[in-house]
Amino acid sequence: MMRRRPVVAYPVIFKYVDGEAGSFISVRSPNLPGLVVAASDARCALRDTEAGIARLLACPPYPAVENPNAWRLAPNEEVVLVSVDLDQWRHGSWVEL
Repeated sequence: MMRRRPVVAYPVIFKYVDGEAGSFISVRSPNLPGLVVAASDARCALRDTEAGIARLLACPPYPAVENPNAWRLAPNEEVVLVSVDLDQWRHGSWVEL
């Protein structure tokens, strides 16, 4: 029987930024140091965050998930729970199943 890797879920912080160059979303997570994403819209931010999490979690052990209730958020930030099925990722790229 083929061993499945887990589906993981981590809370991340979406920060909505309006700047001179336009609007974008930056993503980070206190759970996952090294996760840095910037995207033009929420759909792209979610997709790129999934990819970033998959790359960071290429091998166990996986970091413990912190409770985001204690995180201090700015008015332009929100917590988003991102789940990633690690079996859908191969060699750092997305494989449509």
